[in-house]
Amino acid sequence: MLRKCRWNREVAEPDRSPPKSPEPSRLVFRYRLADGHVEPVTETSRKPTSVAWTTDRRSLTLARPAKASTGEETARADWWLVSSDREPRKLTADLSAVPAQLFPQEGADAFVGLADGDVVRLDAGEGRCENLTASFEPRIARLAWPGPGVPDGQSFARLVLAVDAERSTAWHSLDLLSGELTPLP
Repeated sequence: MLRKCRWNREVAEPDRSPPKSPEPSRLVFRYRLADGHVEPVTETSRKPTSVAWTTDRRSLTLARPAKASTGEETARADWWLVSSDREPRKLTADLSAVPAQLFPQEGADAFVGLADGDVVRLDAGEGRCENLTASFEPRIARLAWPGPGVPDGQSFARLVLAVDAERSTAWHSLDLLSGELTPLP
């Protein structure tokens, strides 16, 4: 049963669950429009909750282990770089928290998100995670822009960050290419 499908120029991302299963497995598949071939992107050992596609058909998949060793789902979800020619790699293993949502960075095969008060970049091209605001104090409270509901295909060169001060909110612009953080009036 097809539960959700997001389209890319060259691939579709269907989410399929077997019907009438007491514990439905969530898998992500890649569907090639040119020849109709369907191939799994995620393994049954991980339970994906979100997917971001790169320009070269790899994916960043937010997933947690399907079952923790105790039988309970207590392990946190992490972002994995998944491609057809390599084993999946966990990019966010060294972070204390992971971004719940990623936004594509303009002009790069990378995505950015907010994690534990910092903006992090997951670079699919280089296969690494980078903290863009490690030296910035105080902690970032939220991303003011972009926000939820961003259309597929839109990418960003800047973020607007909100920092909670004593009785007000301070606004900052982060240039993703240079890393320059500028206070906004």
